[in-house]
Amino acid sequence: MKKIESLKRIIILQLSLIGIIIDTAIYAFFWLDMYYPVLSRRARGLNYYFRGHVLVILIYFVLILFFTSTFGGLKVGYLKPGDIIFSQIFGIISVNVISYFQLSLMGNWLVPVRPMVFCSMAEIVFSALWTLMCNAFYHSVCTWRPSYGGYTV
Repeated sequence: MKKIESLKRIIILQLSLIGIIIDTAIYAFFWLDMYYPVLSRRARGLNYYFRGHVLVILIYFVLILFFTSTFGGLKVGYLKPGDIIFSQIFGIISVNVISYFQLSLMGNWLVPVRPMVFCSMAEIVFSALWTLMCNAFYHSVCTWRPSYGGYTV
């Protein structure tokens, strides 16, 4: 029975990690396409190389992982989908507010807020769809009962 529970937990962690990686990829797109060009033009000394971009994106990944897990957004299959979606929304908004201020500090002025709003909306829509998809997948796989009367996984 412990093997079954640990298998369920591994499935949940993998699905949650994939969702967080895709949220981070959405932020990376907005960082590289919209914010970095504005910051590098405005603040003439701000030139990042590969490691600098990786660091900014890694900081975002750690923050989104921390806030999402703190609010309970990683408990696919254990909580109701609505609760998970609201937890992820709170986590995304918290992290994006922190990231906005981080970007503003990098440029020594307030950067445009519109790209961060679009980034937040894209992440929220993706997270809601991903949560519903993962929840359906989890319940179809983890509550499957073989016809020969085996265990419920």
